[in-house]
Amino acid sequence: MFETPLAVAVALRRYGEVFDPRTGSVIGVSRGGRHWSGDPFQPGFLGAVEERTELARRMTARLQPRERLLLVLWYVSDMPPTVIARQLKVSRVHCYRLRDKALRVLCDAQRAEGSPAGKATSPTASPTALAPQATG
Repeated sequence: MFETPLAVAVALRRYGEVFDPRTGSVIGVSRGGRHWSGDPFQPGFLGAVEERTELARRMTARLQPRERLLLVLWYVSDMPPTVIARQLKVSRVHCYRLRDKALRVLCDAQRAEGSPAGKATSPTASPTALAPQATG
């Protein structure tokens, strides 16, 4: 499901997205000529639920609380790295290192290779493209 650090970063960015149901009613009522598929949720809803569940499971099982906090602040809350670094009491450069390490640990390849959690593996794609731009 998460084969590269970039795939993990993309999933983290989508973690806060909400898929609103098309109706608040349990029973869908058609409005005239409008086609009703019978499914109250937008396409992709169930896949997103599975992705979020797997991501939460991996984060809980594989990461320390500080690493989880860093990823949530970075991707879900979209905080700048300087603010995150200040909150975690580390340098901005070390904040990037911690982020990269945490993303690698969450990848499928990390466990498939038998690497212990925390050992660096060479990422095939960089999550930097999704990083908030540092200000200041």
